Amino acid sequence: MSQAVNEDTTTILLVEGDIGDSGSIRRAFASAGDRYRVETAANLAEARRRLSDSMPDLVIADASLPDGRATDLAASLGRPSPIPLLVLADVQDRQAADEAVAIGASDLVVRSDNALAAMPRIAGRALREWRLEVERRRAEERLSQVTAILERITEVDALGSSQETGRAKIEIGGGAGAEDIARELKHLLIGILGCAGLARLELPEDSPAHQRVVRVEESARRAAHLIDRMLAPDERAAARSESLEPVAAGRLETPAAKETERGTVLIVDDEDTVLDVSRRVLERAGVRVLTAASGREAIETFTAHAGEINAVLLDMSLEDLTGQEVCLRLRRVRRDVKVLLMSGYEERDVVSRFDDQELAGFVQKPFSPQTLVDKLTPVLMT
Repeated sequence: MSQAVNEDTTTILLVEGDIGDSGSIRRAFASAGDRYRVETAANLAEARRRLSDSMPDLVIADASLPDGRATDLAASLGRPSPIPLLVLADVQDRQAADEAVAIGASDLVVRSDNALAAMPRIAGRALREWRLEVERRRAEERLSQVTAILERITEVDALGSSQETGRAKIEIGGGAGAEDIARELKHLLIGILGCAGLARLELPEDSPAHQRVVRVEESARRAAHLIDRMLAPDERAAARSESLEPVAAGRLETPAAKETERGTVLIVDDEDTVLDVSRRVLERAGVRVLTAASGREAIETFTAHAGEINAVLLDMSLEDLTGQEVCLRLRRVRRDVKVLLMSGYEERDVVSRFDDQELAGFVQKPFSPQTLVDKLTPVLMT
């Protein structure tokens, strides 16, 4: 199977033995412009060959094929399936279609002239719901990782306390201290809160998936609060938890959309999860985003785009350079650059290292999508 023409084109594999219906579906997608690219297979064997060559974005398959059924194709994809599968069925094929959905197909479409004509809209909805489900699963997996590590930290921390050893000296596994591991967990929590928050925005409130995402967010916030209590078991933990404000329904936008649409932000962090989630959150809020995974890459990117960048979101602790070093070198390129610092450490401890440099703001890790947007908005508006 050949590749899609460009990254904005959705590739669809249509598995349909009826030439007339196959033609109707292809014409419907053609009328939607160049957003979709449809490739066809007339039977199950041909569909499997095409899938082995290259994976499309979506499969639409007839419930009853000349050499098999949609259930066979769903089984071939596995569970969970790596891509969404829509099953097209006549009324008499409903049992076979329901069986396919039961073993992993995304949804059932009852065949009619109207349904065939509406296939681009149906496919678009299926892809959106699929992406949300993937986000939910990813967030739950990360939360499971956090929970397991937190349990281990708690066990070792209790043991260390009973032996009157300092928390910083407690070692787990390869020798990382409990405090170090707790701060690493904050990066995982950013991914969980970000994925869950973005998914919740797309889901109707009465959707069962919406409630599952809300539970994931609540669990992630509890985990973050527990980490804060471990690192600072006093009133400061409650203050830091304010950075975990959930996204309000239908929200995640800045008060001045026109201004931010013209704004460009450079995000600098050596954690892929933080870069990915922060980028997606800000792009959804109308901000153009550039990213850098190291201090040196940040300096190169900023130098190349100094006239375009309105603000820099800078992690305090990078592998190659410190936040102070990066900030100084950025200001050698452009003295008036606005820098927002982000860190898992306390603001007063971090900001004190920048006494000779004016910062535009501070973002406490872990943060929710809404907190990130709220922190950045006044900087882009000034």
